[in-house]
Amino acid sequence: MSVREIRPHLEAWMRGGERVAMAVLTECWFSAPRRPGARFARAESGSVGGNVSAGCVEADLALRLDAVLADGRSVPATYGISDATAAGVGLSCGGTIELQLEAWEPDNPIWPALFTQLDARAPVILVTDLEARLGAHWLLDASGGVIASDVAGPPPEGVLDVGRQLLVTGGVRVLRVADAPASLIEVLLPPRRLIVIGATPVGAALAGLARAADIPVSVVEPRQAYADGLIDADVRLLRMWPDEAWEQIRPDTSCAVAVVAHDERIDVPALAGALAAGCSFVGLLGGGRTRESRRAALVDAGFSESQVARISAPIGLDIGAERPEEVAVAILAEIIGVWRGA
Repeated sequence: MSVREIRPHLEAWMRGGERVAMAVLTECWFSAPRRPGARFARAESGSVGGNVSAGCVEADLALRLDAVLADGRSVPATYGISDATAAGVGLSCGGTIELQLEAWEPDNPIWPALFTQLDARAPVILVTDLEARLGAHWLLDASGGVIASDVAGPPPEGVLDVGRQLLVTGGVRVLRVADAPASLIEVLLPPRRLIVIGATPVGAALAGLARAADIPVSVVEPRQAYADGLIDADVRLLRMWPDEAWEQIRPDTSCAVAVVAHDERIDVPALAGALAAGCSFVGLLGGGRTRESRRAALVDAGFSESQVARISAPIGLDIGAERPEEVAVAILAEIIGVWRGA
């Protein structure tokens, strides 16, 4: 998430009362190095943070941001490449990017409110008006309520519908509707987490792989025989039943839950807790008979067929995996695909 990249800079600049100019990547084509939502910011002091390319355009962009700081106007910018500009400012990878450049006052309410929401692990929708009220912003919660705004009046129509579509994957979209001004919609999610249910060989391999991918991971395992020895000492291991573990972990929509315990006493409450919390991914390891028995138990517990259908079973991409380490690769690949909207 690019906001995490620039947050320390923004907080320091705003504490010091500095005005800030920021470029946010709104759209890209072909082989652009960063995705929409990437940011590059420059303070009045000249210090910078973040990036929107592989270093191709930031020097020129810093000069443009100085101009934005000088006049306070929000303006678009485009960088691409052609034979005429290949040796000049542009993207050497051959892509094209569009950005929105805008000035931020140190007392603007949007960023403090956004950081507070993310610290509370709450997803937010940041809306920027690109035309009618250029540079106006609204920070919305997942239900569309306005948390903070730097302009009077409601956000543009249609932004909430688009924002809700991005609540699983996060991301950025420019909303262009006929006879309506364009809006930039960004859904910012708290850091992703993986919860592995079962310290089995697959669970242990999955936990290690997640750590290597810099994904915070917790392993839940109440069975002493499995809890001892399989999980690395630096992996968070909760030696308790899922119902107890949920109280500590507090799963939410940013979490993926991989149920690999292969024990009905553990699987069913784990799946129930994950579904009730609205976790972005819920997967179950096991054959056809196991899957059907868990689904039947969940329906008996009051979950609807549509809720139970959210469970990915058998968990993991079909890559012909056999060894625990290979199964772990297949599982993590599926989870990342869901998170990225692949």
